[in-house]
Amino acid sequence: MTSLRSRRILHIANFGYKAKGVYLHAMAAKFSNGWTRAGHNVIPFSDRDIARWAGFFGHRKWGVGPANRILLEVARNTAPEIIALGHADVIAPETVAELRRMLPGVKVLQWNIDPIFKEDEASSHDNIRRVLSKIDVVDATFVTTPGAPLAPFALPGKIAAFIPNAVDPSIERYRIFANASPGHDIFFAAGSGRFTRFHCGQHRLVDDLASDLVNARPEVRYYWAGVLGAPLVFGPGYDEALNDCWGGLNISRRNDYYLYSSERIAHYAGNGLVTFIDRANGYQDLFDEDSLAFYSTEDELYEQIARLKRDEAARRAMAEKGWRRYHELFDAAILGQYMIDVVEGTHNPARYPWPTVYTG
Repeated sequence: MTSLRSRRILHIANFGYKAKGVYLHAMAAKFSNGWTRAGHNVIPFSDRDIARWAGFFGHRKWGVGPANRILLEVARNTAPEIIALGHADVIAPETVAELRRMLPGVKVLQWNIDPIFKEDEASSHDNIRRVLSKIDVVDATFVTTPGAPLAPFALPGKIAAFIPNAVDPSIERYRIFANASPGHDIFFAAGSGRFTRFHCGQHRLVDDLASDLVNARPEVRYYWAGVLGAPLVFGPGYDEALNDCWGGLNISRRNDYYLYSSERIAHYAGNGLVTFIDRANGYQDLFDEDSLAFYSTEDELYEQIARLKRDEAARRAMAEKGWRRYHELFDAAILGQYMIDVVEGTHNPARYPWPTVYTG
Protein backbone atom coordinates (compact mmCIF):
# COMPACT_ATOMS: atom_id res chain seq x y z
CA MET A 1 0.00 0.00 0.00
CA THR A 2 1.32 3.43 -0.92
CA SER A 3 2.37 5.48 2.10
CA LEU A 4 0.37 8.70 2.40
CA ARG A 5 1.23 11.84 4.34
CA SER A 6 -2.27 11.86 5.82
CA ARG A 7 -2.61 9.77 8.97
CA ARG A 8 -5.52 8.02 10.65
CA ILE A 9 -5.37 9.07 14.31
CA LEU A 10 -7.27 7.41 17.14
CA HIS A 11 -7.54 10.19 19.72
CA ILE A 12 -8.36 8.91 23.21
CA ALA A 13 -9.18 11.77 25.58
CA ASN A 14 -11.92 13.32 27.67
CA PHE A 15 -14.30 15.02 25.24
CA GLY A 16 -16.54 16.13 28.10
CA TYR A 17 -19.94 14.69 27.26
CA LYS A 18 -20.76 14.33 30.98
CA ALA A 19 -20.23 18.08 31.34
CA LYS A 20 -22.79 18.60 28.56
CA GLY A 21 -20.49 20.72 26.45
CA VAL A 22 -19.50 23.46 28.90
CA TYR A 23 -15.76 23.00 28.32
CA LEU A 24 -15.70 24.82 25.02
CA HIS A 25 -11.94 25.45 25.16
CA ALA A 26 -10.91 21.83 25.86
CA MET A 27 -7.45 20.95 24.56
CA ALA A 28 -8.74 17.58 23.30
CA ALA A 29 -11.05 19.36 20.87
CA LYS A 30 -8.27 21.71 19.75
CA PHE A 31 -5.84 18.90 18.96
CA SER A 32 -8.55 16.95 17.11
CA ASN A 33 -9.44 20.06 15.11
CA GLY A 34 -5.77 20.78 14.45
CA TRP A 35 -5.04 17.31 13.12
CA THR A 36 -8.12 17.51 10.91
CA ARG A 37 -7.10 20.90 9.52
CA ALA A 38 -3.59 19.51 8.91
CA GLY A 39 -5.14 16.86 6.67
CA HIS A 40 -5.48 13.89 9.01
CA ASN A 41 -8.45 11.65 9.82
CA VAL A 42 -9.27 11.80 13.53
CA ILE A 43 -11.33 9.16 15.33
CA PRO A 44 -12.36 10.47 18.78
CA PHE A 45 -12.74 8.08 21.72
CA SER A 46 -13.98 9.71 24.93
CA ASP A 47 -12.65 7.18 27.43
CA ARG A 48 -14.31 8.55 30.56
CA ASP A 49 -17.71 8.95 28.94
CA ILE A 50 -17.62 5.48 27.38
CA ALA A 51 -16.72 4.01 30.78
CA ARG A 52 -19.77 5.74 32.28
CA TRP A 53 -22.06 4.55 29.50
CA ALA A 54 -20.76 0.99 29.83
CA GLY A 55 -20.85 0.88 33.66
CA PHE A 56 -23.67 -0.24 35.93
CA PHE A 57 -25.97 2.66 36.77
CA GLY A 58 -23.66 5.02 34.87
CA HIS A 59 -20.77 4.65 37.32
CA ARG A 60 -17.42 5.07 35.61
CA LYS A 61 -15.50 2.66 37.84
CA TRP A 62 -17.78 -0.21 36.78
CA GLY A 63 -17.26 0.62 33.13
CA VAL A 64 -13.45 0.72 33.02
CA GLY A 65 -13.08 -2.87 31.85
CA PRO A 66 -15.76 -2.59 29.15
CA ALA A 67 -14.30 0.74 27.94
CA ASN A 68 -10.89 -0.88 27.45
CA ARG A 69 -12.47 -3.75 25.51
CA ILE A 70 -14.49 -1.33 23.37
CA LEU A 71 -11.30 0.59 22.58
CA LEU A 72 -9.68 -2.60 21.28
CA GLU A 73 -12.70 -3.17 19.03
CA VAL A 74 -12.61 0.41 17.74
CA ALA A 75 -8.90 0.10 16.95
CA ARG A 76 -9.44 -3.23 15.23
CA ASN A 77 -12.17 -1.69 13.07
CA THR A 78 -10.30 1.51 12.19
CA ALA A 79 -6.60 0.45 12.03
CA PRO A 80 -5.08 3.80 13.08
CA GLU A 81 -1.50 4.67 12.20
CA ILE A 82 -1.19 6.92 15.27
CA ILE A 83 -2.78 6.59 18.69
CA ALA A 84 -2.90 9.75 20.82
CA LEU A 85 -3.71 9.57 24.53
CA GLY A 86 -4.71 12.76 26.33
CA HIS A 87 -5.16 12.33 30.09
CA ALA A 88 -6.67 8.92 29.22
CA ASP A 89 -6.72 7.60 32.78
CA VAL A 90 -9.43 5.01 32.06
CA ILE A 91 -7.21 3.17 29.58
CA ALA A 92 -4.82 0.67 31.12
CA PRO A 93 -1.18 0.39 29.99
CA GLU A 94 -1.88 -3.27 29.24
CA THR A 95 -4.57 -2.20 26.77
CA VAL A 96 -2.11 0.11 25.01
CA ALA A 97 0.39 -2.75 24.84
CA GLU A 98 -2.31 -4.93 23.26
CA LEU A 99 -3.06 -2.17 20.73
CA ARG A 100 0.61 -2.21 19.74
CA ARG A 101 0.49 -5.98 19.25
CA MET A 102 -2.68 -5.67 17.16
CA LEU A 103 -1.30 -2.84 15.03
CA PRO A 104 2.33 -3.46 14.08
CA GLY A 105 4.05 -0.19 13.25
CA VAL A 106 1.53 2.01 15.06
CA LYS A 107 2.99 5.07 16.78
CA VAL A 108 1.65 6.00 20.21
CA LEU A 109 1.91 9.40 21.89
CA GLN A 110 0.52 10.87 25.07
CA TRP A 111 -0.09 14.53 25.83
CA ASN A 112 -0.63 16.17 29.21
CA ILE A 113 -1.28 19.82 30.03
CA ASP A 114 -1.16 19.64 33.83
CA PRO A 115 1.85 20.93 35.83
CA ILE A 116 4.83 18.69 36.60
CA PHE A 117 6.72 20.85 39.09
CA LYS A 118 8.79 18.76 41.49
CA GLU A 119 8.78 21.62 44.00
CA ASP A 120 4.99 21.59 44.12
CA GLU A 121 4.12 18.07 45.23
CA ALA A 122 0.45 18.83 45.84
CA SER A 123 -0.22 19.71 42.22
CA SER A 124 2.39 17.62 40.45
CA HIS A 125 3.04 14.29 42.16
CA ASP A 126 -0.11 12.56 40.93
CA ASN A 127 0.28 14.03 37.46
CA ILE A 128 3.85 12.79 37.10
CA ARG A 129 2.68 9.36 38.27
CA ARG A 130 -0.10 9.33 35.65
CA VAL A 131 2.31 10.23 32.86
CA LEU A 132 4.82 7.60 33.98
CA SER A 133 2.12 4.93 34.18
CA LYS A 134 2.09 4.67 30.37
CA ILE A 135 5.68 5.62 29.62
CA ASP A 136 6.64 2.03 28.73
CA VAL A 137 3.92 1.69 26.07
CA VAL A 138 4.15 5.07 24.31
CA ASP A 139 6.74 6.36 21.87
CA ALA A 140 6.51 10.05 22.80
CA THR A 141 5.26 12.16 25.70
CA PHE A 142 4.28 15.83 25.30
CA VAL A 143 3.84 18.15 28.29
CA THR A 144 3.46 21.91 28.64
CA THR A 145 6.71 22.43 30.57
CA PRO A 146 9.99 22.33 28.59
CA GLY A 147 13.51 21.58 29.72
CA ALA A 148 14.60 19.75 32.87
CA PRO A 149 11.06 18.85 34.09
CA LEU A 150 10.87 16.54 31.05
CA ALA A 151 13.80 14.44 32.30
CA PRO A 152 11.70 11.78 34.11
CA PHE A 153 9.95 10.98 30.82
CA ALA A 154 13.05 10.88 28.59
CA LEU A 155 13.80 7.21 29.19
CA PRO A 156 15.92 5.12 26.79
CA GLY A 157 14.07 4.75 23.52
CA LYS A 158 11.39 7.25 24.57
CA ILE A 159 10.84 10.82 23.39
CA ALA A 160 9.90 13.62 25.80
CA ALA A 161 8.92 16.93 24.21
CA PHE A 162 7.41 20.31 25.02
CA ILE A 163 3.97 21.20 23.66
CA PRO A 164 2.75 24.82 23.98
CA ASN A 165 -0.88 25.62 24.77
CA ALA A 166 -2.69 25.45 21.46
CA VAL A 167 -5.23 27.82 19.94
CA ASP A 168 -7.80 26.87 17.35
CA PRO A 169 -9.43 29.61 15.26
CA SER A 170 -12.83 27.95 15.59
CA ILE A 171 -12.55 27.93 19.40
CA GLU A 172 -10.48 31.06 20.16
CA ARG A 173 -12.66 32.82 17.60
CA TYR A 174 -12.91 36.36 18.92
CA ARG A 175 -11.02 39.58 18.21
CA ILE A 176 -11.67 41.27 21.50
CA PHE A 177 -9.25 44.09 20.67
CA ALA A 178 -11.95 45.36 18.29
CA ASN A 179 -14.42 45.91 21.15
CA ALA A 180 -14.74 49.65 21.61
CA SER A 181 -16.34 49.79 25.06
CA PRO A 182 -16.07 46.67 27.24
CA GLY A 183 -17.99 46.73 30.50
CA HIS A 184 -14.93 45.68 32.55
CA ASP A 185 -11.19 46.11 32.29
CA ILE A 186 -9.32 43.08 33.66
CA PHE A 187 -10.39 39.42 33.79
CA PHE A 188 -8.99 36.73 36.04
CA ALA A 189 -10.31 33.26 36.82
CA ALA A 190 -8.99 30.70 39.30
CA GLY A 191 -10.39 27.47 40.69
CA SER A 192 -10.41 29.03 44.15
CA GLY A 193 -9.18 32.21 45.73
CA ARG A 194 -7.59 30.12 48.49
CA PHE A 195 -5.14 28.48 46.07
CA THR A 196 -1.56 29.75 46.11
CA ARG A 197 0.41 31.05 43.16
CA PHE A 198 4.18 31.53 42.88
CA HIS A 199 4.12 35.02 41.40
CA CYS A 200 6.85 37.64 41.10
CA GLY A 201 9.17 35.51 43.19
CA GLN A 202 6.87 34.76 46.12
CA HIS A 203 4.02 32.47 47.13
CA ARG A 204 0.72 34.34 47.28
CA LEU A 205 -2.89 33.40 47.90
CA VAL A 206 -5.00 34.26 44.87
CA ASP A 207 -7.46 36.25 46.99
CA ASP A 208 -4.57 38.25 48.44
CA LEU A 209 -3.26 39.02 44.95
CA ALA A 210 -6.71 40.19 43.91
CA SER A 211 -7.20 42.30 47.05
CA ASP A 212 -3.85 43.99 46.54
CA LEU A 213 -4.78 44.78 42.94
CA VAL A 214 -8.06 46.35 44.03
CA ASN A 215 -6.29 48.42 46.69
CA ALA A 216 -3.52 49.52 44.32
CA ARG A 217 -5.81 50.34 41.39
CA PRO A 218 -9.34 50.86 42.71
CA GLU A 219 -10.35 52.67 39.52
CA VAL A 220 -9.94 49.46 37.49
CA ARG A 221 -13.08 47.42 36.79
CA TYR A 222 -12.17 43.82 37.58
CA TYR A 223 -14.05 40.73 36.45
CA TRP A 224 -13.26 37.97 38.97
CA ALA A 225 -14.27 34.32 38.52
CA GLY A 226 -13.58 31.95 41.41
CA VAL A 227 -11.77 34.83 43.16
CA LEU A 228 -12.88 36.96 46.14
CA GLY A 229 -16.05 34.90 46.41
CA ALA A 230 -17.13 35.41 42.80
CA PRO A 231 -18.63 32.35 41.06
CA LEU A 232 -16.79 30.44 38.37
CA VAL A 233 -17.92 30.85 34.77
CA PHE A 234 -18.08 28.15 32.09
CA GLY A 235 -19.09 27.63 28.48
CA PRO A 236 -20.61 30.59 26.64
CA GLY A 237 -20.61 32.51 29.93
CA TYR A 238 -16.82 32.28 29.99
CA ASP A 239 -16.60 33.64 26.45
CA GLU A 240 -18.98 36.44 27.37
CA ALA A 241 -16.81 37.32 30.36
CA LEU A 242 -13.68 37.50 28.20
CA ASN A 243 -15.49 39.68 25.69
CA ASP A 244 -16.53 42.07 28.45
CA CYS A 245 -12.88 42.90 29.28
CA TRP A 246 -9.82 44.20 27.44
CA GLY A 247 -7.13 42.44 29.50
CA GLY A 248 -6.51 39.18 31.34
CA LEU A 249 -4.12 38.19 34.14
CA ASN A 250 -2.11 35.14 33.09
CA ILE A 251 -1.19 34.04 36.61
CA SER A 252 -0.57 30.28 36.64
CA ARG A 253 0.18 28.02 39.59
CA ARG A 254 3.86 28.78 39.07
CA ASN A 255 5.16 31.66 36.98
CA ASP A 256 8.89 30.98 37.15
CA TYR A 257 9.18 27.94 34.86
CA TYR A 258 10.42 28.73 31.37
CA LEU A 259 7.48 28.88 28.92
CA TYR A 260 5.14 27.06 31.29
CA SER A 261 1.65 28.48 31.50
CA SER A 262 -1.81 27.23 32.23
CA GLU A 263 -3.98 27.14 29.14
CA ARG A 264 -5.54 30.48 30.08
CA ILE A 265 -2.77 32.11 28.04
CA ALA A 266 -4.32 30.61 24.90
CA HIS A 267 -7.79 31.80 25.92
CA TYR A 268 -6.54 35.35 26.52
CA ALA A 269 -4.05 35.96 23.73
CA GLY A 270 -5.92 33.70 21.33
CA ASN A 271 -9.12 35.72 21.69
CA GLY A 272 -7.43 39.12 21.53
CA LEU A 273 -7.12 40.24 25.15
CA VAL A 274 -4.08 42.10 26.43
CA THR A 275 -2.28 39.31 28.29
CA PHE A 276 -0.43 40.31 31.48
CA ILE A 277 2.42 37.88 32.18
CA ASP A 278 5.34 37.59 34.61
CA ARG A 279 8.69 37.98 32.81
CA ALA A 280 10.00 34.98 34.78
CA ASN A 281 7.95 32.84 32.36
CA GLY A 282 10.37 33.72 29.56
CA TYR A 283 7.73 34.51 26.93
CA GLN A 284 9.71 37.60 25.97
CA ASP A 285 11.88 35.16 23.98
CA LEU A 286 8.91 34.57 21.66
CA PHE A 287 6.89 37.79 21.92
CA ASP A 288 7.89 41.45 21.62
CA GLU A 289 7.43 43.78 24.59
CA ASP A 290 4.54 45.46 22.78
CA SER A 291 2.61 42.22 22.11
CA LEU A 292 2.21 40.97 25.70
CA ALA A 293 2.10 43.09 28.87
CA PHE A 294 5.22 41.90 30.70
CA TYR A 295 6.08 42.75 34.29
CA SER A 296 8.71 41.66 36.83
CA THR A 297 7.13 42.92 40.06
CA GLU A 298 3.60 43.41 41.27
CA ASP A 299 4.18 47.16 41.33
CA GLU A 300 5.10 47.00 37.65
CA LEU A 301 1.92 44.99 37.01
CA TYR A 302 -0.13 47.74 38.67
CA GLU A 303 1.61 50.36 36.51
CA GLN A 304 1.06 48.36 33.31
CA ILE A 305 -2.65 48.04 34.06
CA ALA A 306 -2.97 51.76 34.82
CA ARG A 307 -1.01 52.77 31.71
CA LEU A 308 -3.03 50.60 29.36
CA LYS A 309 -6.34 51.59 30.93
CA ARG A 310 -5.46 55.21 30.12
CA ASP A 311 -4.23 54.48 26.59
CA GLU A 312 -6.92 52.72 24.56
CA ALA A 313 -4.94 52.86 21.31
CA ALA A 314 -1.88 51.25 22.91
CA ARG A 315 -3.82 48.46 24.56
CA ARG A 316 -5.78 47.62 21.42
CA ALA A 317 -2.59 47.57 19.36
CA MET A 318 -0.87 45.33 21.94
CA ALA A 319 -3.81 42.93 22.09
CA GLU A 320 -3.97 42.63 18.30
CA LYS A 321 -0.23 42.09 17.96
CA GLY A 322 -0.25 39.43 20.68
CA TRP A 323 -3.27 37.75 19.08
CA ARG A 324 -1.58 37.58 15.68
CA ARG A 325 1.67 36.27 17.11
CA TYR A 326 0.00 33.64 19.29
CA HIS A 327 -2.00 32.21 16.37
CA GLU A 328 1.09 32.35 14.16
CA LEU A 329 3.11 30.29 16.65
CA PHE A 330 0.64 28.01 18.37
CA ASP A 331 -2.18 27.20 15.97
CA ALA A 332 -3.42 23.67 16.74
CA ALA A 333 -2.78 22.58 13.15
CA ILE A 334 0.90 23.56 13.52
CA LEU A 335 1.17 21.86 16.90
CA GLY A 336 -0.72 18.79 15.72
CA GLN A 337 1.64 18.27 12.79
CA TYR A 338 4.58 18.91 15.10
CA MET A 339 3.41 16.10 17.38
CA ILE A 340 3.14 13.71 14.44
CA ASP A 341 6.56 14.66 13.14
CA VAL A 342 8.10 14.15 16.59
CA VAL A 343 6.53 10.75 17.21
CA GLU A 344 7.51 9.60 13.72
CA GLY A 345 11.06 10.89 14.12
CA THR A 346 10.90 13.38 11.25
CA HIS A 347 10.67 16.72 13.03
CA ASN A 348 13.21 19.48 12.42
CA PRO A 349 13.87 21.51 15.61
CA ALA A 350 15.04 24.47 13.53
CA ARG A 351 11.47 24.97 12.30
CA TYR A 352 10.21 25.85 15.77
CA PRO A 353 11.19 28.84 17.93
CA TRP A 354 10.41 26.95 21.15
CA PRO A 355 12.35 24.05 22.74
CA THR A 356 11.14 20.78 21.26
CA VAL A 357 12.55 17.36 22.21
CA TYR A 358 14.36 17.08 25.55
CA THR A 359 17.96 15.97 25.08
CA GLY A 360 19.31 16.40 28.60
